[in-house]
Amino acid sequence: MNSSIMGTSYKSSVGHASLTAGQHWFNDVLNSPRAGVKNAIGVWDGRFPRLRNIRMRINGKASMVKVIKYTTVTIILTTFALRHHSSMNG
Repeated sequence: MNSSIMGTSYKSSVGHASLTAGQHWFNDVLNSPRAGVKNAIGVWDGRFPRLRNIRMRINGKASMVKVIKYTTVTIILTTFALRHHSSMNG
């Protein structure tokens, strides 16, 4: 569903002409940020597998803050590790 803030990529279907160059370009522009985000989430998930198994009942502000703080810390540590690793190799 297209809206003013979200669009869908072009898809080729059986029996129809292939996508135009402009449609391929649009799909590439649309998909490249998503691929980067998916890669970053994969790295993050690989470094902190416990994120997949957080078992905590959110029963108020304090428990929600605890989950948010834990998640934020793992994001900061992952970012630091990636930057440190790239500075060591670059």
